[in-house]
Amino acid sequence: MKQAFDVYLGTTGSAYFPKERLTPRQAIECIHKAGGLATLAHPVQLRTQTPEHTQTVISQLADAGMDGLECYHCDHQPRDVELYLTLAKRYNLVPTGGSDFHGHNKADVILGRGRNNVKIPSDILDRLEDRWKQRRHNEYV
Repeated sequence: MKQAFDVYLGTTGSAYFPKERLTPRQAIECIHKAGGLATLAHPVQLRTQTPEHTQTVISQLADAGMDGLECYHCDHQPRDVELYLTLAKRYNLVPTGGSDFHGHNKADVILGRGRNNVKIPSDILDRLEDRWKQRRHNEYV
């Protein structure tokens, strides 16, 4: 895999092509136009400096139309889960979660359970479906 990036995909590779960058609002609009829900995965990787900075970023994304926030993840500490659940509630975002399973390249991550046996409430799927139906209904009103 390293060789593929070094030779082909990295910034100096023969197949490198610069990515077109979208603003968060543009990305959210594209997702909505395609009929999807825009959710932020891995907020712990935002590289924010403080919980207040995290709140500012999440607030801006919510204002841009984001639908959900990953609150449950195998890399989240209990304080992270608490912060993200608080922000999801404050900004009317559906809390989401995942095991972060990526196959053999993450051997310590188990499909559906993650690394630390992450527990995701079963009602999340219903809440996502409700949000999707609400968004679809609003398109026709």
